[in-house]
Amino acid sequence: MLIENNSAQNITVQTRKSSINGLMVETMFSADVAAGKKANDAITFTDTELEVSGISTIKDIEFELYIIDADSWDEIAVSDLIKLTTSADPNFVQEYDDSGFVAYDADGVKVVVKKLNSSESFWGADVYLYIENNTEKDITIQARDVDINGFMVEPAFSSDVGAGKKAFDTMTFMEEDLTNNGITDITDLEFKLHIFDTETWDTIKDTDSIKVTFE
Repeated sequence: MLIENNSAQNITVQTRKSSINGLMVETMFSADVAAGKKANDAITFTDTELEVSGISTIKDIEFELYIIDADSWDEIAVSDLIKLTTSADPNFVQEYDDSGFVAYDADGVKVVVKKLNSSESFWGADVYLYIENNTEKDITIQARDVDINGFMVEPAFSSDVGAGKKAFDTMTFMEEDLTNNGITDITDLEFKLHIFDTETWDTIKDTDSIKVTFE
């Protein structure tokens, strides 16, 4: 990326709503550019993000540019969605592994619980999810009233999924919370999904309680 700051204020440029091949993927990008200066920087997609999403070929890239005042953090501008196409085979079609326990599938939104990983999780335990947003709105999905093996445990989980996009994400439980509740083996998970419009925060759906059993 070549960034020219022809304004009289120091700016920071970041990305939002980034996706590859229709899958939401977080980027590593935040460029500070002083007033009247230029900067070369790079938008980075990590191997981990690509691997989790099953992306081996990068064909289509989309993102918005979010520009703020570097000193006050006031918003200056948000670009329209920028769409890039690489030199990859134009006939390439991204595959999406939606296998697993279907936790919710209605109103254009689908959430699948794919697997539990407690042995390799950096934090404690991760529940892997696949999400489809087949609506015309950007949505955010969070979890409410979560319990593991009958004990209330608050996870780290908030997933933004752009209109018409898909995402692989994780509901993460901290090791300290599991230890404090004497949880050594996760067998039962219960939660509700809170789905809302990312832009307006208007509630789209609060689901009934969803129960998942892990072997």
